[in-house]
Amino acid sequence: RVAIGYQRSDVDPRQNLQTLGTIPLVAGDELQSYSLRAWPDQLPAEMTRAIDRPFFIRVTNAGRKPFYLESFDYLGNNNTALTATLISPDVAAEQLPDHARRKIDAFLRRAFRRASSPAETDRYTAIYTDHARDERPAEALLSAYQAILCSPAFFYLGMPGAGDGASEAATAAAPADNDAVAVNFRLAERLAFYLWCSVPDERLLDRAASAQLTEPAVLSAEVQRLLADDRSLRFVEHFTDQWLQTSLLFNVAVDRTYYPRYRETLKPFMRQETVAAVNDVVRQGASALDLLKADHVFVNQPLATFYGLRGVRGDEFRRVKVPADRHRGGLLTQATFLIGNSDGMNSHAILRGVWLAALILDDPPPDPPANVPPLDESIPGFETMTLNQKLFAHRDNAACRSCHQQIDPWGLPFENYDASGAWREQVLVVSKTTKRVQQGQKKRRKTVFEKSYVPIDRQATLPDGRDIDGIEELKTYLVTERKRDFATGLTKRLLAAALSRDVEFRDEDLVRRLVDGFEEDGYRVPMLIEQIVNSTEFQRGY
Repeated sequence: RVAIGYQRSDVDPRQNLQTLGTIPLVAGDELQSYSLRAWPDQLPAEMTRAIDRPFFIRVTNAGRKPFYLESFDYLGNNNTALTATLISPDVAAEQLPDHARRKIDAFLRRAFRRASSPAETDRYTAIYTDHARDERPAEALLSAYQAILCSPAFFYLGMPGAGDGASEAATAAAPADNDAVAVNFRLAERLAFYLWCSVPDERLLDRAASAQLTEPAVLSAEVQRLLADDRSLRFVEHFTDQWLQTSLLFNVAVDRTYYPRYRETLKPFMRQETVAAVNDVVRQGASALDLLKADHVFVNQPLATFYGLRGVRGDEFRRVKVPADRHRGGLLTQATFLIGNSDGMNSHAILRGVWLAALILDDPPPDPPANVPPLDESIPGFETMTLNQKLFAHRDNAACRSCHQQIDPWGLPFENYDASGAWREQVLVVSKTTKRVQQGQKKRRKTVFEKSYVPIDRQATLPDGRDIDGIEELKTYLVTERKRDFATGLTKRLLAAALSRDVEFRDEDLVRRLVDGFEEDGYRVPMLIEQIVNSTEFQRGY
């Protein structure tokens, strides 16, 4: 008996096995070959989606007689849903070669993101012809497709083909026309990988084949279409994770001894809140300043309950208006970053300050020197200090003061948020002391943990001399006084994603022009993306 499946349970690995069939064995001393043909559509849908679990094949002897299995070859799944559409049953045998050639030519255009040359079509049609001698037409066509997907032209962007990637019709035209078509195909490729993280669709390739894509009006319309398509959600997710370092959230283990309301299952919802907020700005056209200060959040019921918001039901995320006394709205108050920039037990003003300065204001502080001294535990009252008080005492060291004066003021206004991202009015301090306790006839030493609460210290004097009291004043300050810095940082990140490289000194003039236009357009990211795509740097690919 042969079974195929995946391991859903770490306790019972027998779960989720799907038996594919039983092979009747014939007794004998000679080695014999048996085969069992099975298809993915025989498996439950849940099993085919289980890409994060170990996949295995199990051969079981259900009979009483032992048998010797010399080898077992797994030839792989043949997707019948795909192969059924490759070669139409209505195609006559004598028409198969021409039909396959047309299929290969169309597949080449999608895979190479440009028109194929006659030589390329001939090469992969020959592979089909060779396999068709021993295989069914659909399987022979898959072999040709496999060879196409192993080509450098599939793996690398901007790879020209014979005739510089021009089509047969364009090859017969003037060289300038050929160049225009090639430029358009490369632009379509860069645009699709930028906004979809995938290959161009047929419409984009058609625009390129007619050399229309380089026309500003056509290009702007295509940018809007690509952003409106759900495939651009991939770009939003990748961009959010890279820009805002959302992975920090999953690297911190929140101590539930101190924060019993917190649940680890909230973390995916927290990241999804961040992605939804960025999506509202990048794809829906909301002002980018909403990322600094907003009167709404994107939550579902579990996250809304954790934030203390009422009236939200179900797991579906939605935009919810928040009252001012809930102290939510914008990136700064999202648990993604409040947890990610803590140690899981204590809030961490320095980590939060570095995150704000580096990622939001595009002004990263210098790396700490190699000779940073450790925390001084000899300070009177060290055990009863909050983590931030210990860090600020450490800051008073002359070797550390200059850097921390540029970092700490950005982190202090976050102090109303604990390490779980929840709002608080006091700071919980847990001190460890050793006492002598009477046990029977003897006194023994015992470690005792004592809880106490100290007032919130959230006031700060920013590097420019402005006094700030708490998160609301900080958000207002950023929106009114530092929005140019925020816009510059966001523009650099979007430009780097578009060019697939870091923004360099030579890009300063471009960045300045883009930021000027960004501000004039009301901080609308879709318009900024159009400016980036229309830039010379993006269109030439470097």
